[in-house]
Amino acid sequence: MESIINYILTAMLAWCPVQSFFVPYGESVDEAKARMHQIAEGLVTVAMDASEPPTFAGIDGRIKTALLNAAIGSMETSFQRFVDEGKCNERGYHADRRGNCDGGHAFSFWQLHVYGNGYILLDDGTLSSRDALPRVAAEHPEIVITGPRMIADRESAIRVAQRLERMSMRNYGSLCAFSGEPCMGSHPKASARLERAQAYWRAHPFTGAIPEPVSVANKYLASNSTSSPSAE
Repeated sequence: MESIINYILTAMLAWCPVQSFFVPYGESVDEAKARMHQIAEGLVTVAMDASEPPTFAGIDGRIKTALLNAAIGSMETSFQRFVDEGKCNERGYHADRRGNCDGGHAFSFWQLHVYGNGYILLDDGTLSSRDALPRVAAEHPEIVITGPRMIADRESAIRVAQRLERMSMRNYGSLCAFSGEPCMGSHPKASARLERAQAYWRAHPFTGAIPEPVSVANKYLASNSTSSPSAE
């Protein structure tokens, strides 16, 4: 997997150079590169997880999925550390020119808003929520992904973001549902995020060996049968 991680990391650093994006805000070069490597590793881990359907089809679909997630993160937050640490979600945060996480209501690098009082990942690759599955949420609160949980566990945010991206692309052929734009007509934010990933792939396609997906322990996964009326 390391060759894929390095491929995603190279793209992230091309979009967000360390010296101009991180060093001016207090990170050393080594600290920033180590943190970016951890993010790339998380993106690839989730994208290559057999329990997570990829956003794109084909043998290289999971790599393209990780690349899309990286592109979106680079445009939403530039992978800034204050977002990673959840500082912009704290009461009294004073924003600078890098933003304020939608007034503190958007979480993680992907600026995810939490609906239904917390997300629940179903084993068919879709999303549900605490409000939609109250009994499951009450019996297994540890699987409910809230905003603070996305900050504490970056992988949970990656999983939610990937499922939202996949849903939007499947339903609209666009990231409009992810970006919060109307899906009728033009949606420039969605188009820009998708084009960033596609342009990088066209210029720098991954040419290494592509491994088979692997099963990763997903502590947030709930059975799809829980979404049936009988489960409630």
